[in-house]
Amino acid sequence: LRPGTRLLDLGAGSGWPGLYFAAKSACDVVLVDLPETGLRIAEQRAARQGLSHLVSALVGDAAELSFADRCFDAIAHSDLLCCLVQKRSVLESCRRVIRPQGRMVFTVVSISPNLTTEQRRRAIAAGPEFIESETDYPTLLAETGWTITDHQDLTAAYAAACDRQIQADQDHAQDLAALIGPDQVAERMASWLRNVAALRDGLFRRELFVASPASA
Repeated sequence: LRPGTRLLDLGAGSGWPGLYFAAKSACDVVLVDLPETGLRIAEQRAARQGLSHLVSALVGDAAELSFADRCFDAIAHSDLLCCLVQKRSVLESCRRVIRPQGRMVFTVVSISPNLTTEQRRRAIAAGPEFIESETDYPTLLAETGWTITDHQDLTAAYAAACDRQIQADQDHAQDLAALIGPDQVAERMASWLRNVAALRDGLFRRELFVASPASA
């Protein structure tokens, strides 16, 4: 990323990491997500950080991107595919809008292979809402026109981050209860604990993929 390159940040939420990339590289960033609230926060953050000239936000569906063909140099998304049903459509849409020498970088949480029926049930219950995939991600990327150039297993770091989140929730339990209610706090904590237990038992993993458009 550098001045003049265009980055598409999908599932951008309130602007991380798109604003970080814009600040570090002065690239042009387009933030795309469906919830408008997060994007409005991102625009406010960009204004406060003096990045408004580099950042734009658009409500849109990652599976049906409304951009012209080959108009982005890079695409980034973090744990987006495991929160959507239309995984294949997202990857196909990204393939259409990326330039020939472009690159896509993303993280995703997926079910570990070779699980028993009960282990798979636990993984589905503990993981992101749409963690199930029709096939593994290397195969899905190949079938949608991508070549993997790098792959990293981030499961250990993900588990450590979950542990830190649990500790933070415990440290700020009263503030959280005042903000979202004690029942929601209890549900949130139970979800984190199920997540960490499943990770420790090897039921799902978090991976990072770097991919480039496959040659025609």
